[in-house]
Amino acid sequence: MKGVWNVKKNWMAIFMATALGSVCAPAVHAAQIPIALVPFTFAGRIVDYAHIAFDEDAAVEVRVKNLASALLAKTLTQTRGFTSCNYVITLPVMNQATAGTTVVGEKVVFEFVDPYGKIYSGLVSEGDAVVGNPGETKMLNIVLATDADKDGVADEYLESIEYWMWKNGIEGPYDASADYDGDGHSNYAEYIAGTNPCDATDRFTVRQMALEEGIGDYLKLRVPIVQGRSYSVDATDSLTEVDWQTVPFSEDPTKEPEATYLNTGASEVGYRTIFVRKDAPTRFFRLRVE
Repeated sequence: MKGVWNVKKNWMAIFMATALGSVCAPAVHAAQIPIALVPFTFAGRIVDYAHIAFDEDAAVEVRVKNLASALLAKTLTQTRGFTSCNYVITLPVMNQATAGTTVVGEKVVFEFVDPYGKIYSGLVSEGDAVVGNPGETKMLNIVLATDADKDGVADEYLESIEYWMWKNGIEGPYDASADYDGDGHSNYAEYIAGTNPCDATDRFTVRQMALEEGIGDYLKLRVPIVQGRSYSVDATDSLTEVDWQTVPFSEDPTKEPEATYLNTGASEVGYRTIFVRKDAPTRFFRLRVE
């Protein structure tokens, strides 16, 4: 009887091991299979020290690498019609770490190579340089410049504005919060808008706003355009309960408005006439520049 018991015990041990293997082995195997997920995308606007956007004529190469410096993707800036974005870079995403791909939650590294071959790195914070969920797009706007005092104004711009400050008898150092020409816009706002902070006649303002004759549903706006900037129009029905919403516009009032952004060309300056639909008896509009 003792020998029989030992045989049964051994048989049971073999049976249990086989049963566990039949259940667990496929699960372990499945977890080891690389599965391609929907890609993750970074997109946005890359500008120089003067906030002029790069395009295909003066392209910036965008590179995204992992922390081991392996290249994941690269692209070039280009003009994208009616949008403020001038780059879109898509990263291949997998369910597990695989060469040449990334995974959700991984930190990545950005490099930017300007048209003159200068490489910029460290312009994207760790918190922003994280891969999100498959199929999502994260917006990242980048200024290819240095900002030693972290005031949001590029050091290279400060060098270029010194002449205008000297010419107008303004003593330094440059103060982003001041209003040198007294036109109601801070120096920082003029930096973003691309206007001269030392010239009160050069300001970001809508030149004309009126109902278009014969087309009562449209409002005609004469808006400024500065080299490399993008503009959008927001609207709200109340200034007490403000809810600004970006609205489409058109350069031809006889056609349905399709564009949201007015993306100017590399050297285009002056004013442009656009039309926005007036959907309510009383509505307020604002023009936004970036």
